[in-house]
Order: sequence, then C-alpha cells, then structure tokens
Amino acid sequence: MMRHSMNRVVLFLLIAGGSLLGMPAAYAGPPPGTVTVSIEPAAQIVNVGDSVSVDVVLDTMSNSVGGGGVFVDYDQARLTFVNGTLGGSWNQFLAGPNSNGDIISLSVGRSGGVVGAAVLVATFNFTATAFGPAPLDFLFVSGMQETSFTDTSFNPYTTLGVDGAITIVTPTETPTQTPTGTPTESPTPLPTSTPTSSQTPTSTPTETNTPLPTATPSETPTITSTFTPSSTPTLTSTPTETATFTASSTPTETPTVTPTVTPSTTPTTTATPTVTPTRTPTSTPTPRSPVITGGATVGSERIFCVASPNIGAPNIEVYSAGPNGIVENGGGDDELLGTGSTNAFGECRNGGMPGIPLSRPLVAGEVVFVLDTVNDLIGQAIVRLEAIAPVVSTLGMIFLVAMLALVSVVMLRNRREQREVPRV
Repeated sequence: MMRHSMNRVVLFLLIAGGSLLGMPAAYAGPPPGTVTVSIEPAAQIVNVGDSVSVDVVLDTMSNSVGGGGVFVDYDQARLTFVNGTLGGSWNQFLAGPNSNGDIISLSVGRSGGVVGAAVLVATFNFTATAFGPAPLDFLFVSGMQETSFTDTSFNPYTTLGVDGAITIVTPTETPTQTPTGTPTESPTPLPTSTPTSSQTPTSTPTETNTPLPTATPSETPTITSTFTPSSTPTLTSTPTETATFTASSTPTETPTVTPTVTPSTTPTTTATPTVTPTRTPTSTPTPRSPVITGGATVGSERIFCVASPNIGAPNIEVYSAGPNGIVENGGGDDELLGTGSTNAFGECRNGGMPGIPLSRPLVAGEVVFVLDTVNDLIGQAIVRLEAIAPVVSTLGMIFLVAMLALVSVVMLRNRREQREVPRV
C-alpha cells in the first residue's frame, strides 16, 4: 500500500515538474515567417565631399522570399543621392532605386524565391554635402511607404528593419606652405666708404714753394761828376736808390681737397622674414557612434558600450526596440531600459560604475540598441535570436532536484521489499 502511495506521489511530481520545465520563455523571439532587412555598414564616418555607399541586406531567416519593396528615408540636407543598383539575386518586377524627395524606393522579385542570411537587395550611392549625422531609416507606413517582403505567393512576412547612419565630418585641414615674403638671401651690402662729394675744404696750411723774390735790378744811379766851375770844386754825393728785397714770410693758404670718408646714410636693404600668421587646423573630435561591447545576452541586467567621450548623464540611453522589433530612435514602442554617461575614454558609465544598469533583464529575441542624444547618433542594433532550449526557472530547478531524490528513494525501497519477500 505504501509503495502505491509513493508511486502516486512520484507520478504527481513528474507531471508538475514537467509542466514547470516546459513553460515557454517570456519572449520566444521572432515568430515564424519573419525576415530582417538592414543597412550595412550600420555606421560610417566620412568627410564632407566624399562619396559614400551603403548596402540594403536581407536576412530571410530560412524563409523563401519571392519579392518585396523597400523605402528608406535619408537627410537631403547632408546627403545627395547619386544612384543605386539592385542585387543580382532578383530577376522579376524590378524598379528603382529611385529618389523622390528624401525617400529612396525600390521593388524586387525572384521566381522560385531566394533564401539566405545576407542577400543583397540594393546598393545606394551618395555624396556627403554637409557636416553632421545623416540617418538612413526604413519606413513602415502601412499602405503607403511600407518596407515589406513576401513569399512566392505574395503572402507578407513580418519584416524587421535595422537602420543605419552616416556621420559626416569636416576634413582635417592640411597646413600648406603659404608663400609669404620668403626671405631670399640677398647679399647685404656692407657700409662702403662712399665718398660724398661734399668737399669740405680743410684749412690745412701747406708750405707752398713760393718763389723767392727775384732781385729786380733797380735803376742803378750813375754817378755823374758834374764839374761846376766854382771857385772851389765841391764833390757832391747823390744818394743811390737801392732795391730792397722783401721776403714774403706769410705762407699762402692753398685749399687742399682731402676726401673725407662720410658714412652714407642710405638705408641698407636687409631681408627681414615676414611672419605671416598661418591658420592652425583645430583638432575637432569626431563623434563616435555608440557600440555595444558586452552584456547583450539573455538575462543580462547591464549593458556595456563605448561612445563619444565626456557625454554627461543621462544622454547615453539603452533601448529595446519593443514588440515590433523596429528601431525607432527612442520613439514608437521603443522601451527605455537605462541611461548613463561616458568618461574621457568613451566608456559607458552609471554612477561611476562600468556599464549601464537595465530596468529589467533582457529576453530572447528582442532588439537592443544604444542612443547618444547629444550627437544624435544611434549604435548598431543587436538582434536576439530565439532561445535554443526553454528557460528553466528557479522553482522548476527545485522540483527537478526533488523528483530525482524521490525517484531514487522509491527505487531503493522497491529493491528492499523484493529481497524481503519469502520464497514459497
């Protein structure tokens, strides 16, 4: 009797435990018949004036896709659409890519369907025209501009979109040698003794060979003896005029022209380098799109990421894309899970601790992403895949251990009773 009671208890526990272990997870991932279309690469940084291309890539998630249409919104103020090309996997009802205002549209088809994790839908070519972030967003406006894919019988799949973004920066200026008055080594004339014609007569008395006065014979008196009959002959002496030689002892001042070396006051042309202020390029840090580096796993309650440095709280935001799985930049049904900041190295922080804590654990299949609200940049979205095995709760684990223990006890008891049965 006791044995039957124990067996009933074991049976009850097996049923109860099995029901607990078989409980589905809170969110089992994308339902069957879901495809994902994404912009690749999800984030790029280019200079103003650069050409830039992005691919529209489809993950059919093992479904056979017969065709679909894509609508992508872009920023005309920062990007100019040049042209686009369709991927080689499509061969029916092809249209576009065409740009109508700020929306690029296209349609593709494939007879027999296409299956693949990275099917190229189209390539878009742009020219970056202005500084700033330029998001590329899929549109899901029902009945108008709805990005959607179907099977070969035109039955629509649930289409999830992963947007992209192009960050446009100003090209770093390369300092060029601006020809300023580059000093050329011209020989600097040393002050030369330029004789100026200012002949300053110096009164330098020089001994001039003044010819001595030539003895000019003066009239030599002739003594004439005049015999005047007198009673007494008298000899009368008449003075003779004698020439007097007067020597000129006064030196004659003859102006002598002595070349005087007068320094020329003519300005000497000296090549002086002209210092022209050259514009020094300012090192402007380029905003970095947020990237999740860890914690994006089922059950995680903290996300680790990197973004632009020194962003104050609460401008780094972690979101779940919500039930529709569409990244809507924090709008729509996107769910805010946590906020934080970045340090000088761009590492996400919250209250000084690494990572950003979440308001709830992450579940399988949801899409999580990080948004930088200062630079209006969105990080690469991460799609959680469907869980391989059901999630065992804590209560289920307790029942499992209890069942194993009871089964072991019942088996041992049955063996003992079998040994104690007397043989007839």
